[in-house]
Amino acid sequence: MPQIELTAPETKKQPPYGLWLLNDDVHSFAYVVSLLRKVFPRYDQQKCKQLVMMAHEQQEVLIWSGALEHGELKRDQMLSGGPDIHGGKTVTTPVRVRLEPMP
Repeated sequence: MPQIELTAPETKKQPPYGLWLLNDDVHSFAYVVSLLRKVFPRYDQQKCKQLVMMAHEQQEVLIWSGALEHGELKRDQMLSGGPDIHGGKTVTTPVRVRLEPMP
C-alpha cells in the first residue's frame, strides 16, 4: 500500500497594520494626550506627549502596530473620543488617524 504524505496547507500571515496619528490644528494638545492615554492605557503621560509633539512636528506619527482587527478597534476608539473641551472652545470633529498595512 503506497504511503500518502500529508502536508498542512500553508497559512498566509496577515501583514501588520500601523495606526498613524495625523497632525491637525483643531484639537488641543491636552485633548489628544488624554485621548491617547484612554485608548492606550499602557502608554504613560510622557510617551503620549512625545507622540503628539512628533505628530505636530512631522505631520504624522506611528502610534500603534499589530493585527488589523485590533487596529480597527483602536482607530474607532480614537475617532469616537468625544468632544475636545480643553482648548477653550468645544471641538466635535474626531482626531485625524490613518490605519494602513505596514510596508
